[in-house]
Amino acid sequence: MIGAMTRCRTILLAILVLLMLSACTTSHLDPPEVAGRPALVDDAGTPRLWVLTKQEEQRQVSVRGSTLNSRRFRTHTFFHFDLQAIDPETARPLWKQRLLTIGDDKAQGTRPSRVIGSSAEGRLLGQDGAVVWLLLDNEPWAVSAADGKPLANGEGLEQRNPALKGLLPSESKFYGFDQGLVLMSADAGPFVV
Repeated sequence: MIGAMTRCRTILLAILVLLMLSACTTSHLDPPEVAGRPALVDDAGTPRLWVLTKQEEQRQVSVRGSTLNSRRFRTHTFFHFDLQAIDPETARPLWKQRLLTIGDDKAQGTRPSRVIGSSAEGRLLGQDGAVVWLLLDNEPWAVSAADGKPLANGEGLEQRNPALKGLLPSESKFYGFDQGLVLMSADAGPFVV
């Protein structure tokens, strides 16, 4: 009997802690906005409509106040880039992949986080076989044409192409697509990846 009561108390305490934690953070998501133009991607012979979206999220996070029992809140702002594949015949969503979240990871205390990422843009560039190239916040990304999973970003691109180390452009206007990722490097050299 005592063991059952102890187990019951433990379960009730765990539920109470979960309820308190869920009350400490609330979130508001703005509607997603389409980033760039949608594109038709060939997934092993099957056409898929891809849509890249950007969505703003504001989270109210509980932080301790100056006294032991006081609670205050900090607002964190995040920007999420998601990629979604849609069946073009039925308009049925097939999968969704979160590629990038931008926010202020140095936020602390009760002050709102800095709004980092509001000017970040994204766009689909083109498909090269089983790889689709896109730009997220001025950085090239390679993702799988089958499921949108990331294969490489700017850092991975530099690792695979040592000649590009430290030369990737920092502005999206220097990237393009022509049967592969095309870029004008920081030393004004054209590259096709």
